[in-house]
Amino acid sequence: MPQNTRLRRMNWIKTIVSITVLLMFAGVSYEQTSAELKKQRERLNREINLLNQSLQKTSTNKTLTLKQVNALNTQISLRERKISTISSEIRLIERQIQENTQEIQKLEDQLEKL
Repeated sequence: MPQNTRLRRMNWIKTIVSITVLLMFAGVSYEQTSAELKKQRERLNREINLLNQSLQKTSTNKTLTLKQVNALNTQISLRERKISTISSEIRLIERQIQENTQEIQKLEDQLEKL
């Protein structure tokens, strides 16, 4: 298979994986708890580490094998999911900060009235 065709196929696969991941997480609820998000991030870290180990084992060959391509695409997908999970955690923390700030302002207003 010519190198140019292989690169186009890899880019196409990467695009499909990215779109699939984005669609999967488009419906992620904002109501996930911090603990759930932390567990999800830890699970994704473990999966990424396992894939890294697999890539190290398969990288002894000088040519890029289909197994390596699949492992790399999966790794990309997992890292995108990890980024999405971290973003959800950040949004949750930002909402908590906003709620706390509003509560502080409310309490300060009440204190001034006393």
